Amino acid sequence: MYARLCSWSVCVVALGIASLLCVPAGAATNTFTVDTVVTNGDLTYEGDDIIVNGCTLTIDGPHTFNSLSIVTNGTLTHPACTNTAEYRVDLTISNSLLIESTARIAASARGYLRAYTAGNTTTGGATGTAGGSHGGLGHGLTGNWVYDDFADPAFPGAGGGTDWGAGGVGGGLVRIAAANATIDGSIRADGEDGYAFADSAGAGGGIRLDVG
Repeated sequence: MYARLCSWSVCVVALGIASLLCVPAGAATNTFTVDTVVTNGDLTYEGDDIIVNGCTLTIDGPHTFNSLSIVTNGTLTHPACTNTAEYRVDLTISNSLLIESTARIAASARGYLRAYTAGNTTTGGATGTAGGSHGGLGHGLTGNWVYDDFADPAFPGAGGGTDWGAGGVGGGLVRIAAANATIDGSIRADGEDGYAFADSAGAGGGIRLDVG
């Protein structure tokens, strides 16, 4: 499922002098190669180096890693919201975030269900043919309640209305703070299209990326 490798302290002898250029014991390295779920409150991998290689790592809630590398068609995501629970990617990365060109953080269509909005309630959500939004008219006659902060998103995207079949699900939520980042792949939290012509789309979710 994954490999857990431990780093060890190393002392260097240079120019014939035993110097104290000792590298402190590093974090463990966890390489995921099959689909894995890390739940909110699971502290198994805290402080470790995480490599997602060619599989999907589904993660929920706040976690702190030493580094995160998503490589070779790897995907990091969070569970899709239900009508009783909402989820997010919420990571603090002490060192580097790497997303290779074939890899991704994918939270599209993982937000609030159709007609649901912030607080995971239908109160203030999209009705009729209205699309989901973070406030105001979402292509409909009635406006959605205003919520969240565009500069500091803390909630997923709202779902679309339910008339004319089925509206789309909102986008999810990704919040990452990292010391440095190399992003050649993608981070997406798009809302879902309606299922047929005239069906309303879900609102986009939120992405906040803080890099030192």
